Amino acid sequence: MSKSFNPSKLLTICLALAFLIFFFEKEEPFAPLFSKNIQSPSTLKNRIMIQSEPSASKDKSRIKRLSFYKEAIYDREGTSAFLQNGGIVENIDRRKALLCKLQNERQCETKFISEVIDLLYAFAPLYAMDQENQMDLYLLHDDFLHYLNSIGIQTFVLEAILPSKGQKYMRTTAGNDPYQIQLTVEDTFYYRENFLNVMARKTMGLWEYMMWVDAHQLFDNTYWWEEAIYKMEQTNVVQFFQHVSYLWETNATEFGYHAAGYKYKLYDFMFEGTNYFAGNAWGLRKDVYLKLGYILDTCIAGACDFSLTYALFKSTDDWPAGYAGAPDYFEKLKPWIHEAHDVLDENWGIIRGELRHWKHSHNFDYFGIQRKVAPYIVERDLQRDENFTLSLRNKEMRVIFPF
Repeated sequence: MSKSFNPSKLLTICLALAFLIFFFEKEEPFAPLFSKNIQSPSTLKNRIMIQSEPSASKDKSRIKRLSFYKEAIYDREGTSAFLQNGGIVENIDRRKALLCKLQNERQCETKFISEVIDLLYAFAPLYAMDQENQMDLYLLHDDFLHYLNSIGIQTFVLEAILPSKGQKYMRTTAGNDPYQIQLTVEDTFYYRENFLNVMARKTMGLWEYMMWVDAHQLFDNTYWWEEAIYKMEQTNVVQFFQHVSYLWETNATEFGYHAAGYKYKLYDFMFEGTNYFAGNAWGLRKDVYLKLGYILDTCIAGACDFSLTYALFKSTDDWPAGYAGAPDYFEKLKPWIHEAHDVLDENWGIIRGELRHWKHSHNFDYFGIQRKVAPYIVERDLQRDENFTLSLRNKEMRVIFPF
């Protein structure tokens, strides 16, 4: 016996199928349960693309989650608009784009300070008045460069020699400019900061952060260089330590002094008659260097580091020590100190931790020579060549300096 055809049942079945098809395509209520097992990446991608522009009534957290998934899927399948428009940006000005996070920029691509370590350079001048008897300076220089290389910090080295004394280049090779600069000099005054300026001018297109640290020094703060980059972005100049201790040849450690910049920050003035250390462990940005014009280097009897420290203080009344010992000598340095004070604007940073200062040979009687050269006049008695290298115009002054 044949069954009669019932159109109403067929219509009911068709409507039910249509509803199920519409329901699953529109909402996919079981997708989270099965997508991991049965959906291919392309299917998931298509699903997310469909839902990446939901109506205003959708939950905001869900919108953000879907947007993230969309970007993640694109990343696996090739270059995406996310990477082209903010994820990775071309390094145009070599600093701002990379350090947007440190500068509190809203759109930021830099996650780690170490991403800009290739813009940080250590400037390392190397010279000895008595090369044969001061080989410890060369060995300390070797150790210091190995230490920096272990971190990934690049260096510029300027090695200067006195041909009149039969000196030879011992740590640099001709033709490796500008990373290894060779220079001959005739005078034996205090040259260190002058060599820093020579290197800075020859390498201007390579660095954004300049630091100069005596090679006979090291830090107990493992992250000193990261703090240095950060604080160079926040301030105009940075002193790299709070305290200094001395390491003697017996391997004994003796606490020395507080850093001058740190001590002044604590008390807002310098205690007269107390000791402090202004030694060479500094850093600044290139734009600050250009505003300064140069690091003070006409201090041919030393105390360039003291002068930079004094440039940070509020008043000349806060300049102790050096002026008491050789006031006439420091008078010659005052013009740069005052100009630097206006540029640096009393805005400097201090890096946490202790500086370890190795004992080393030196044949320079700083305080005695400072008193002897007091009558000298910078414009009259000094001259510069095309490389910014200083020399004595007044040759009679050579008798003041050793060797």
